[in-house]
Amino acid sequence: MSKFPNVIAAAERIQEHESVVEGKDLWALGDALVKECGEPRATAGKNDGSYNQIKIAAEALGNRGLTYKGSPYKVSTLKDLRYTAFNFPKSTRRENVNFWVHYDAGNPEMLGAIARMCKAAGKPLTFTTVREYSRELRRRAFEEARKNEPGAKLPAKRNVKPPGDKDLPLIVDELELMSAAHKARKLGEDANKAIADKAHLISDNNAAVLTDVALTTANIWREVAETVRKAKREKRDHLRVINE
Repeated sequence: MSKFPNVIAAAERIQEHESVVEGKDLWALGDALVKECGEPRATAGKNDGSYNQIKIAAEALGNRGLTYKGSPYKVSTLKDLRYTAFNFPKSTRRENVNFWVHYDAGNPEMLGAIARMCKAAGKPLTFTTVREYSRELRRRAFEEARKNEPGAKLPAKRNVKPPGDKDLPLIVDELELMSAAHKARKLGEDANKAIADKAHLISDNNAAVLTDVALTTANIWREVAETVRKAKREKRDHLRVINE
């Protein structure tokens, strides 16, 4: 009898339903891995034997020809499945949200915060938005940790606590502004490449319009940059006065 009956049974269901795998089969496999291989270790670097069990389970699945998306199960994939199932108790799992969206969020509190950010931004809860927002929230948590501990490391996704709801709209606005800035730069770079060897062929009228639009746009973004610099400078001066 196999050492991993529930793992194998879940993997068999995934292979059978592979074209429509989204949630429950992956959750079943994750839960089985937690049960039969052990919980993810709580402390980095602590060897509790569960990783070796994951490796053995991967070999058992491979020996039975069981695959995920057409390829043998990787140890890293099984670890991610177990990690997600462990960090999202059944009561916190969102039925209509893809399993891997849960993984990218890291923990239920973060997924809830990201869902509210998506609602504020008018965006769907997808891989793209979850990765964008979770990356930003992890970065903020990292910066906050470094204020108290200069040598702090980037926190694991499951350990990141989201900011309060009152801060979420501002974070959404910041990310939208950053996205617009990056898009504007990319549009400028693309336009510059497009006219590199044919600018002399542009009609006089369009050349005048293009020049006016380009210079106006540059001035607008220069004003944005100056507004940000001024606000940050005033904030530093204010904090300096308070601390004196």
